[in-house]
Amino acid sequence: MSSTGRALLRGGSFRLVALGTGLLLQMAMLPFVLRHLGDHLYGLWAVIGAATGYYGLLDLGVSSAVALFVSKELGRKDPLGAANYVAAGKRVFLRSALAICVLSVIVAFVGGHFFENPEDRLLFTKTALIVGLGIGFAFPAKLHSGLLVAHLRHDIIAAFSFGSTVLRAALVYVSLSLGGEILALAIINASISVAVAFGTIIVSKRVCATLPKVAEPPAATMKEISRYAGYSLISQIGNFLRTKVHPITISAFLRLADVTPYAIQDRLQGIVGDICDACLTMLTPVFSRQDGKGDRDAILRTYLLAYKISCYMGSFLLGMLLIVAPTFLHVWLGRESQMIVYLLYLRAGGTLAGIIQMPSVNLLIGAKSNRAYAIINSVHAIITLLSTIFLIQRWGLPGVVIGVSATTLVMKTIVQAAMAGSIVGLSFRDMHLKYTLPNLARTVPFMLIAGLLGKAWLQLTWLSLGSYAVCVGVVFAFYIYFVGFQESERSLIKRSARIWK
Repeated sequence: MSSTGRALLRGGSFRLVALGTGLLLQMAMLPFVLRHLGDHLYGLWAVIGAATGYYGLLDLGVSSAVALFVSKELGRKDPLGAANYVAAGKRVFLRSALAICVLSVIVAFVGGHFFENPEDRLLFTKTALIVGLGIGFAFPAKLHSGLLVAHLRHDIIAAFSFGSTVLRAALVYVSLSLGGEILALAIINASISVAVAFGTIIVSKRVCATLPKVAEPPAATMKEISRYAGYSLISQIGNFLRTKVHPITISAFLRLADVTPYAIQDRLQGIVGDICDACLTMLTPVFSRQDGKGDRDAILRTYLLAYKISCYMGSFLLGMLLIVAPTFLHVWLGRESQMIVYLLYLRAGGTLAGIIQMPSVNLLIGAKSNRAYAIINSVHAIITLLSTIFLIQRWGLPGVVIGVSATTLVMKTIVQAAMAGSIVGLSFRDMHLKYTLPNLARTVPFMLIAGLLGKAWLQLTWLSLGSYAVCVGVVFAFYIYFVGFQESERSLIKRSARIWK
């Protein structure tokens, strides 16, 4: 457990550094990009991102299946079994990469006809084609990313993420400064994605060098991975419908310019989720290894500790976002942003529920209950899609956010929590009364005090925002370490913190 904890903390540290760098660069670049593109072109860029985002579905759920089964076989100390799953995954990804390239051509030329403006039509066609082909050429590397995850080498993945983020920001700055538009952004993104893919493949082969080579996977392995991947695919479709379709919905019922405020608030909410995800999503292969060993007690201990951390992180980070949002957006974008702030507040409940239940997702997937998660996600996606289409026609942009938030709050807090509790032996009542509410009760009073201090502290300067965030964050870290964790949990955290041992 100690070595696993160190691997997770090392990977989490690298991921947080990469994520923090990415967030800082995004914050610095977005006003610059908006000034050069304008709301209309930025909205078109967001629509292209939403449309091409669906190509990831051709993963067919195999990347998560490979990561899970390889983790399980490593837990059983069966390298041949792990190699069989790798060979099965290779078949799928090569075919999917070809399918994405073909699909890119179709979407680029057919999708352009939905735009009335001839310039928008041509720009969509060219940009969507470049982005799609970049995704297709980089697609086989998803298998190798799954192998690195199975070996708990999140630090390597984070290193590639860090390098690509810095390089992408630099090239985007130079390109837009020289007069480039979204076509240049597409070329930059596609080129960097392909380069990172080749690097990932090379490093993965070195990390997994001990796995034997398998030319033909057994039929039983193909059947098992296909069955699991099928449910993972359903989950991925649900994720896309829940999170990626809204820019398309907004552009269909409103204006391209209306996509921009939604995209900005979605990115800010996503930052909070990304930070928590960087720390918590690594638990899926841990649950898989524990499940492979049949250690149910370890699964329960890991889940409860992760659940506590998700409650603390989610309530703190989301609370900080809501406190600083009005001041931050004014300083960041250089203009009034009441609509974005309003959308952030409307979205808060659903965002918090989603973060708190992140360990439940890891548990459902890692403990081979992906069928249950696929069902939950599918229902969640359908309700979200229908509610947002219904509400946008009545309340406009706020209607989309209300539909997303309310549906997420109900599905995560009630349905997903109950499903995860059934796996670890916790009733729905005990999960929320003994764990959710007590965990939140330790952070909510702190955040209320932080909010009152923020009214007096925050001014329209970066120094004010930075000093406030650092001071409150440091105080919260000490507070929650001693108040929020038991002595045994603090000892575990300290042992795991020796990440280089």
